[in-house]
Amino acid sequence: MPTGPANRPPGAKRRHTLALLLLPAILAGWLTAAQAAGGFVAGLEDVPLVPGFVTVPDSTTVFDKPAGRIVESYASGEGSADAVHAFYDRALLQLGWQRMQPGRFARDGEMLAIEIIAHDGGLTVRYALTPQP
Repeated sequence: MPTGPANRPPGAKRRHTLALLLLPAILAGWLTAAQAAGGFVAGLEDVPLVPGFVTVPDSTTVFDKPAGRIVESYASGEGSADAVHAFYDRALLQLGWQRMQPGRFARDGEMLAIEIIAHDGGLTVRYALTPQP
C-alpha cells in the first residue's frame, strides 16, 4: 500500500500541526516550573535546584573528557536532608534518571551523586557527575 499525504488518516495533519504548535508552550511551562522551583544546578543544566537553595558562588567545576563529562557543584539553603532527598527522588525520575541507591542516580552513561552536608543554620548539597564505570 502506498504511503504519503494522500493515504494519511483524516485529521493526521491537524494533529501533527497542533502538536508542533503546543510543543513550545509545553517546554516553556516546564522551564518556567523549573525556574520557579529554583532553576538548575550550575554546570548541570538538566538537574533542578532544590526550591529555596542557591548555587554557592565559584563552586562549579566542569571537565569534558573523551570518556564523558565530570561536573562538581554546590548549592546551599535551609531545609531537611530528608526533604532534599525526596525532592531529587521525584524530580530526577521525571527527567529520566534511575535511582541506584539513596543519593545516587544513573542516566545515559553518567552517574550523579548527591551528598548533603549539614552545618550551622542549613545544608550544603554537593553534586558530582561522572561517567559511569
